[in-house]
Amino acid sequence: MLMADALYVIMHWLHISSVVALIGGLFYASLTMIPASSALAAEAREALSEKAAAAFRPVVVAAIAGLIVSGTYNILSSPGHTVRYHIALGIKLLLAAHVFAVALLATRAGPNPRRARMMAGAAISGFLIILISVYLRRIF
Repeated sequence: MLMADALYVIMHWLHISSVVALIGGLFYASLTMIPASSALAAEAREALSEKAAAAFRPVVVAAIAGLIVSGTYNILSSPGHTVRYHIALGIKLLLAAHVFAVALLATRAGPNPRRARMMAGAAISGFLIILISVYLRRIF
């Protein structure tokens, strides 16, 4: 039983840590870094945006991998939920797919004039995911 408890703790830690890294990074970029870079010249701003996106991409990929692995474990290790739970979980998973896709697109190499808007939208979806997660935990 001790090994199962340890796996449970590790998977939940991985899930929460991955959410913090992904959503926190998106919020930092959209609320702090992008507005601060507006004081730079256009070329310097674009260069900074590209370098920051390239630096954040490995974090995005690792967070997505961590969320997929730990999320799959969490779903499979606790069966027997209500229909209402599964509906909310489905909405959460669709929003997570949106965050994953947008985060990967926003951190692609090359110029992206919509990067700021994409990251802000993904961050908002991330907060909605967290809100739904709290609700799911409450009805579980």
